[in-house]
Amino acid sequence: MKIMAKANVSFGFLCLLLCIVVCSSSRYTTNWAEEKRNVARTWCVANPFVRDDKLQRAIDYYCKQPGVDCNVIRPGGPCYQPNSVQEHASVVLNLYYKAHYARLPYCPADVGATSLSDPCKLLQNRKSLVPLPSLKAHAYTRRTWCIASPIAGDDKLNTAIDYYCKQPMVDCSVIRPGGPCYQPNSVREHASVVLNLYYKSHNGISPYCPSDVGGISIVDPSKGSCKYP
Repeated sequence: MKIMAKANVSFGFLCLLLCIVVCSSSRYTTNWAEEKRNVARTWCVANPFVRDDKLQRAIDYYCKQPGVDCNVIRPGGPCYQPNSVQEHASVVLNLYYKAHYARLPYCPADVGATSLSDPCKLLQNRKSLVPLPSLKAHAYTRRTWCIASPIAGDDKLNTAIDYYCKQPMVDCSVIRPGGPCYQPNSVREHASVVLNLYYKSHNGISPYCPSDVGGISIVDPSKGSCKYP
């Protein structure tokens, strides 16, 4: 009887260990899949308000970091053109950001900004769109928008809506029933409207597009009757 009891305890302990291993593996797989989605959805680009000398120092620093191959911005490299400090800084910052699985702390806030628009695709269509790093400060407000990040969950976005709707110059009546931006009726769409109102009320300066829930878009997110300023 004592031998059987010990065997049962040992078997139960092994089952518990197996359960812990399976759960940990599943959680790791889920986190890894989410990290891969984050890498594909967002980019880190140079903030157009930052001076070239500061961006050049950032290039020099981040080119020395692991996973950042700056040969791509050297003469003859695929990203040498457009040949400007802003464009080269965007390439380098994004390489560093992607090397760390597009985690927000790795898009340095002092020189960079997260973008929800692929800067490579925008460069291929200059007739209708202008890439973020090339924008001058006076045009930045008109031609960029702050929208909800695809990485942020609905709970976090709802909290953001509640907070930013209480800020001066953010008129959230537009997302209420009957308002021009009530449709599409989803937390993500409403959060984009509110975040953009807050961003524009501060002249479209990138720190006012909160990086924990939002990102900068160069594509006008207006839909139907909902026109984004």
